Amino acid sequence: MNNSPDWKKDKRRRLLGCSKWLSIFGGILVFGALAMVSMRSFIVEAFNDARHKSFMAPAGKMFAHNADHFYFAAVSDTGARTEPVEEIMNEIRKSNAKFVLYVGDLVRYRNPSHFQWMAEEIDEKLGRTPLYAVPGNHDILSVKGVADRSLYHEVFGPGYYWFSYGDVLFIGLDSSTSTYDDEQLFWLDRTLEKIRPQFKYCVIFSHVPPINVKVPNDHRLFDESRDKFAEVIRGRGVNLLISGHVHFFSQSEFAGVPLVTLPSSGQPIRSEVRKFGYVMFKAGKGGIVKIKPTYVNAEDDMEHLEAFMSSALVDEDINFFSAWVLGAGIMLFLAGKLLKRRL
Repeated sequence: MNNSPDWKKDKRRRLLGCSKWLSIFGGILVFGALAMVSMRSFIVEAFNDARHKSFMAPAGKMFAHNADHFYFAAVSDTGARTEPVEEIMNEIRKSNAKFVLYVGDLVRYRNPSHFQWMAEEIDEKLGRTPLYAVPGNHDILSVKGVADRSLYHEVFGPGYYWFSYGDVLFIGLDSSTSTYDDEQLFWLDRTLEKIRPQFKYCVIFSHVPPINVKVPNDHRLFDESRDKFAEVIRGRGVNLLISGHVHFFSQSEFAGVPLVTLPSSGQPIRSEVRKFGYVMFKAGKGGIVKIKPTYVNAEDDMEHLEAFMSSALVDEDINFFSAWVLGAGIMLFLAGKLLKRRL
């Protein structure tokens, strides 16, 4: 074994260098962990403090009793793609639409910041035009596939409800899991029995359609819910069904009721028309007298920085990961200092 003075000096120099880099790397990890936690806290608070008008559902409210005709718009399936939905909302704001029905899948990831971000973006372009929503599958499912409606309820209120405008009853339903449970169907039955007779016309809107005219066994209600839904609405004075989820415009019929599905406003297009869009409706003395799909010239782009901050950087797992990084950094830093003292 070499015990010469030069070898000992060289060994000590290398160990001092090692202790230095251990301390530096440990310090970087500690700083990084604290920075991640601080950044996440700042971003979460920034999104939570975002100011926008209320998008809470107007459950049980009646508007414009004397309106004999009016326009309204319906939009669906944005998936946090800001460029197309901003263009769409900007056009709707300039139109004669009295309100917007948003038929689900506003966000891509179910977390509070994603909801707040998209609500703020829509508010910025839509102005004073009200927006009334029902949940889609992306609005209630976590990245792990677990259904949770709590965040949706915080921003948009109940998943199913009714309101009226003029002489039209609007009923919003929650089909976000491709099903209607017995409680919701019972509520719908009672609403059609008690509330429907007070109005000339009735429109039901929900995310998942009862049928898919292009792909019959995909992107529709499960068979049991479809059949139960048909039993409830058949012959009950429902004049129109509006749905999203399929990402293409179509006009068909279900249970004797006209059915309109909406084009995508940001998610992948499944239509021959390779554009994002929405649908304008005119309600008049003869019911829904005009249905017009409208398409915009917009790419499927999003504000990537905001998307990253409102999804990846607000994930609660960051705190867990940061704790491990912080612990590793402290251990490395102390190891470097201890090694230096021993030398």
